[in-house]
Amino acid sequence: MTRIVKYLFFFILLLGAGAQEMCAQQIAVKTNGLSLLAGVPNLGCELVVGERSSVDLSFYGGYKPWGTDIKLIGVQPEYRYWFNGRPMVREYIGISALGASYDMHLGKHIYDGDAIGIGITMGYSMVLGKRLNLEFSAGFGAVCFWHQQYYENDNFEDYLINNPGKTNAHGYKLFPAKLAVSISYIINDCIAEVWGFKKARLIIWSGFAMNFFVVALGLIAVAIPAAPFWEGEEHFNFVFGMAPRIVAASLMAFLVGSFLNAYVMSKMKVASQGRNFSARAIWSTVVGETADSLIFFPVAFGGVIAWKELLIMMGIQIVLKSMYEVMILPVTIRVVKAIKKIDGSDVYDTDISYNVLKVKDI
Repeated sequence: MTRIVKYLFFFILLLGAGAQEMCAQQIAVKTNGLSLLAGVPNLGCELVVGERSSVDLSFYGGYKPWGTDIKLIGVQPEYRYWFNGRPMVREYIGISALGASYDMHLGKHIYDGDAIGIGITMGYSMVLGKRLNLEFSAGFGAVCFWHQQYYENDNFEDYLINNPGKTNAHGYKLFPAKLAVSISYIINDCIAEVWGFKKARLIIWSGFAMNFFVVALGLIAVAIPAAPFWEGEEHFNFVFGMAPRIVAASLMAFLVGSFLNAYVMSKMKVASQGRNFSARAIWSTVVGETADSLIFFPVAFGGVIAWKELLIMMGIQIVLKSMYEVMILPVTIRVVKAIKKIDGSDVYDTDISYNVLKVKDI
């Protein structure tokens, strides 16, 4: 752990020392599902420090996630102001900092150094039950970096001898400073099963809004000119410069697929009087993923890829994602049982409106 990460860690310890009067209900432990999917383990803790204020601290680290040659470790503290008058509930705005060390091999380039940053975050925390929240957040800020930058064919040992502890590149970049979006059909199944369609509807729209916000931040970052010495622009633009057509297809497919998944799950639960959860989870996923694929591939690649190939791609995706649902089903069943036992909730959607626009009806 570098000095940057250590300094931020001790800074947060000092902040936490001023919150000695907190009770157990004012502490939340969390993890960012989006980072986990990216292969970067993380753990966070949020402490209430005032009537409308809280302090969040997240640690993360990754070692060659998903086969990439990337190693990183970092810490991200954040101060949050909650508009609802109650911390950890609904909308908030925050000021976050970032400290990280990294060693990345991207193509023929190697970047080994440190980064610090500061940014603004916005988010929404939805209360699912007595002890469980689901949070969506995204942020944008400036990240300063300094690192050793060289080509993979360079003699690394000679480089260290000639430049011990030195860096040959530095600067700053406007960057999506925080992305925490937990979107999953597995999560959707659990929410619709335990808390019903109304809560699932709000979460789906929250996920859509955060997705849109993150995409917008990425496009803004790509549009802003890079520093003249920054040689990672091509890789950055490749990751965040998604074509508008693909973005539109992804957002549309997510909305339709998620709502159909929750609708089928809700209707089948009422019809079966709560029995056959496994069948309901599988069939709702099949319906949701089928709709997702039928929308995404034609909108994103119609006219670019032959229709025969598109049909094959859609079929493969539907089958693979449905198979994944079956494979993960034992975990889903245990998660649902545990949540019902802890929270005491088991909602049946009788006499409700399935209008997807009635977000305030929760």
